[in-house]
Amino acid sequence: MPQNTHIELIESELERVPQGAKEKAPDFENLRRNAEELSRLLAWNPSVQTSSFYAARWNAMAAVLRPVLEKVTKDGRSDSETDDHR
Repeated sequence: MPQNTHIELIESELERVPQGAKEKAPDFENLRRNAEELSRLLAWNPSVQTSSFYAARWNAMAAVLRPVLEKVTKDGRSDSETDDHR
């Protein structure tokens, strides 16, 4: 039995080329245009030193997830759980 079956599977998958697949060159001009458009949409306000946006989002997420995480922590794990379930 081979020792590195995962590596062999990955290597065999890399060697496989789908039929009809063609190497497409990256479209750097389109990427540049999209980056310029995005940069025009971004705003910088030098008078704003701090923002509570991410703190508010974090608190909202924590409030929703807290009951679920507490239930999972409280219930614990059983010995009969399979590896996939864990």
